[in-house]
Amino acid sequence: MENVADDIQPYSNQEYVALFRKTTDTLLFSNPALISKSQKLPKLPSELQYITVHASLPSSGKKTLKDVTAYTAQIQPTMHNVEKPMKEPKGLDYGPYSSFAPQYDSRTSTLPSRYHEWIYATTKETEKDASAPTTKKSAEEESDKLDLSNDAVEKLLEQANYMLLNNNKEIKIDSNEMPSDLSSQLDEILGNSADDSVEKEQGSHAEVNKLLKRNTEILMLLNNLHHERVRSGKIDQIGLFEKQLAQELKTNFLALAKITPPKYLRPTQKAIRSAMRSIPFMEEVYSGTLPPQKCFGFSTNAAEKTGFNASHTSIPPHARKQV
Repeated sequence: MENVADDIQPYSNQEYVALFRKTTDTLLFSNPALISKSQKLPKLPSELQYITVHASLPSSGKKTLKDVTAYTAQIQPTMHNVEKPMKEPKGLDYGPYSSFAPQYDSRTSTLPSRYHEWIYATTKETEKDASAPTTKKSAEEESDKLDLSNDAVEKLLEQANYMLLNNNKEIKIDSNEMPSDLSSQLDEILGNSADDSVEKEQGSHAEVNKLLKRNTEILMLLNNLHHERVRSGKIDQIGLFEKQLAQELKTNFLALAKITPPKYLRPTQKAIRSAMRSIPFMEEVYSGTLPPQKCFGFSTNAAEKTGFNASHTSIPPHARKQV
């Protein structure tokens, strides 16, 4: 047997050979070995000159999920149980290759119902955005929505004067009785705008960067002190300096939580959908030693000259859903 992918050329008295075993749908070959022709080995048939062994694709040549067309389901979706893994055939030993046996039939399984609901909601949202009118409303139409009656304006000015006379003390103003646009203008004049409150909650970038830099230094010091205790055998003897650093780190974490509450760090739905769309461009296709249409590997505990029975290589039936 010749290996055309190998650069080492055999001598005149040597040749490449490999062991192979026939299965129901393919031939399994071992790695080719270079041996002498003088050894007594079974020869290939006269009409078969050589067999080409193709090298596996390099990591850069692997296809992604986007490049491969999904397999169609061979049976009705009602026969699938997508929440439970498939059961392996009992009495079948995989030998040293048991870890290569996949636990899920990801090629022919149906998608869950919540995926279709998400697709439907996304499509409806896209259609709604596309059908929304893009023309801007005139200033007259916007002004009609505001309650600009004389009584509302006089009441608003009276409350503003009363607040200024009392040295801008905290006074509750009933926002339901005044126009929303005029209420925001009053807050902006008195320095109580929404932008200021958001800025106070989120804090300045300089203060956050200062705390993050200090936390990095503390973590490095704590790591070095921990390794020093392990090296000297005094693991349980924590010094005063290390306790002070840990307390300072805890205080800094609390300060960061006050500056930027965790609720502002949650990813939006738009960010999650963007990450989901990028998965097919990054994830590689399954490239194991098993054919993609098979759920389990072939047993390796015995050498068989003929192919295995259909019960050993067929896909186990799925459990039917209870109606």
